Amino acid sequence: MFTGIVESVGSIVRVDRSDAGIELSIILGSVEPASLKLGDSISISGVCLTVTGIQEQSVDVQVSNETIARTNFGQYSVGTQVNIERPLTLNSPLGGHLVSGHIDGTAKCVRITPDGDSRRIVFEVSGEALGKFMVQKGSVTIDGVSMTINTVVDRESLTQFDVNVIPHTLSVTTLGSLKVNDSAHIEIDNVARYVHRLIEHYGLERVVCDNEGA
Repeated sequence: MFTGIVESVGSIVRVDRSDAGIELSIILGSVEPASLKLGDSISISGVCLTVTGIQEQSVDVQVSNETIARTNFGQYSVGTQVNIERPLTLNSPLGGHLVSGHIDGTAKCVRITPDGDSRRIVFEVSGEALGKFMVQKGSVTIDGVSMTINTVVDRESLTQFDVNVIPHTLSVTTLGSLKVNDSAHIEIDNVARYVHRLIEHYGLERVVCDNEGA
């Protein structure tokens, strides 16, 4: 598990593609490779991956075809910058929200406007696949960054939501270099995921009645 509080911005230095997926070597920025061990989990732009190799200045991770299908990793190349976070420990402060690192899909950046020193960024997602999970003042993870949703607008098959990114977050994550039409990894809030599944599977009326009878 992660918190969505990015520790560092890293850079991809090797990309090897094969039928089995992609292997990456990543310089972790301010995170020391020696702080990790083989088999550890690490969040790369919001995607939970396993450390498969450790060098003096970089680590290796493998990206499966399933992960490639749900993320932007297929477009990553040498020089691509990524957000880095090591896993949450029991004595770590929970500064963001609980993040699993299991990406649900991608969102398109459709508008960026100044808001004082901050930036208000509008994203667009499929209404059916992701939009139904977006809630005003709820949590969402964008490229591994824990954010609070300001507003949600449903437009036919698409949903737009916006977040306000403060100067500190702009300076220490890849959101500072995000441009209109760029795509970002999205992980919905786990609470929204489970609530939707309960309602979908059992029906809202049954869930309410069962709770009243408990």
